[in-house]
Amino acid sequence: MYVSSCLCTLLKDLDEIHITELPQVTSFYYDPEDVDCYPSNRSIRKLTLIVPGVRRLRLTTPTDGRYLSRFKHLKELHLYEDQHKAYELRQQYLDEVCHRCDLQVLDIRTFDGISKLRLNNCVKSLQSLTTLKLNLATIKSVLPEIMKLPSHQTTEVCPDEYDPKIREVEEFYAIMEHKAKEITCVAVDGYYMPLEPGWDRDLPIWPHKKLQRLAICSWDHSTEYLERYTCMKDLQLLCLRNCTHLNDDVLLKFVDLCPRLQHLDVSYCREVTPSFLSRALKILKQKDPHRQQTGYSKTPPLFIYYVLSGFEDFVDKENLKTSPEYREYIVFKPDFPVRSERGLSFVDRGYQFEFI
Repeated sequence: MYVSSCLCTLLKDLDEIHITELPQVTSFYYDPEDVDCYPSNRSIRKLTLIVPGVRRLRLTTPTDGRYLSRFKHLKELHLYEDQHKAYELRQQYLDEVCHRCDLQVLDIRTFDGISKLRLNNCVKSLQSLTTLKLNLATIKSVLPEIMKLPSHQTTEVCPDEYDPKIREVEEFYAIMEHKAKEITCVAVDGYYMPLEPGWDRDLPIWPHKKLQRLAICSWDHSTEYLERYTCMKDLQLLCLRNCTHLNDDVLLKFVDLCPRLQHLDVSYCREVTPSFLSRALKILKQKDPHRQQTGYSKTPPLFIYYVLSGFEDFVDKENLKTSPEYREYIVFKPDFPVRSERGLSFVDRGYQFEFI
């Protein structure tokens, strides 16, 4: 259920038509067009009675969280919005919702403030948690405990207001060290986390070679170092969005050496050229020369995301999206990959890990 009007207006309308409960609603997404339409605690309390079966809840407006724990079936709580919020969740109500609800997804990131939220008192209650998104200040004191959660699969960390970029990388490398054998995805926003060239030369993930998803975005260093990732034979998604110096030759090595590559995001990469497309097509045809004739292949086509890339105009001008020559081999997508944030980076500020 998606609501763009004020919550109080919705509740009033439901009252007028004598609807007291919507038991089939399992998802509730509140994103009012009026940015100042904050839901009152009274409205949230009433909402828990009208949609008692909600499992996924997203609130883009500020809330202190007083009655959130009354959503007894709640599995996913999403409170992040990429804009200023007047205040964040109160600590005691965060503790309550963690203790009383069997959460699987928890997103408590704050966009432009120093988060005061801590998980110290409730991390032991998050045994079913698979996805955790939080600020750097929040993760610092509980990182070892989070890494031990039995169901944990995704961690996303973003900076706090006092420094819009993440200068402290201790937690980043600690996660790498502790979970090296299990890491299947690494996503870094190079603008908000400006690591030095060579930062990944000695990472503990190299012996295991289990990466399936790699996103290094908004990078202004030389991209030749990316070649070392071509050893990841299980790589399925490569997102290099907004990399200033990305060139055709580096990309072609991934097309050639990563047999399971399905998604390639080069949006905002202005240095890649139309010649990359013909060269990539040639490589794919050499690998599977009979795909167009039989209409069958063991491997799916390569999805290329190309918004504002160096060959966007060429793709549109030559109608490559419907070209018989590219059919079955390359699919052009004028948007972003599934599970990606929108904009200049795969992850909205900071970094993200996924684990087996």
